Amino acid sequence: MSLSPLHTARLELIPATPELAHAAAYHPEALAEALAVQIPTEWPPELIETDNLVFFSSRLHEVPSLVGWSAWYVVRHEPVRTLIGLFGFNGPPDETGTVSLGYALIAPAQRQGYGPEALRALIDWAFSHPEVVTVAADTFLHLLPSVRVLRRLGFTRGGEAVEPGAVRFQLTRPRD
Repeated sequence: MSLSPLHTARLELIPATPELAHAAAYHPEALAEALAVQIPTEWPPELIETDNLVFFSSRLHEVPSLVGWSAWYVVRHEPVRTLIGLFGFNGPPDETGTVSLGYALIAPAQRQGYGPEALRALIDWAFSHPEVVTVAADTFLHLLPSVRVLRRLGFTRGGEAVEPGAVRFQLTRPRD
């Protein structure tokens, strides 16, 4: 499945394909070449473990139709194309029209507005699908920057978080 990258003022969000996800999990130099980016020493972001990268790879190989509903690589344009984050969805919309998203930026890219910028692009992409009614994100209240980003984007607390101790934030599709 081919899906175009998303573009914002400063970023490009590239959907993980089975091939890109495999490179991310096993051959970072191949990922750098495929995305035409530099991969900083801080990669992957703090909250992303190698097991997560392997999971994305195996899941996309098993179900290629998940392209777009899985990981997205966040690339900063300037001063040099650099891989700064891994954002994405935990699958397609469920029976209630809810998609769950997660996000992580490398430490040097935090607190520069990249998180909200990338999330806004993914939220808009999700809401461009008529079956999506709600975008949800689980986080921990002690992760104050994450909570601030969600609130800034209009998310409110609600629903049940998947991970014990986490809190769910939700954003409902705007009414036309």
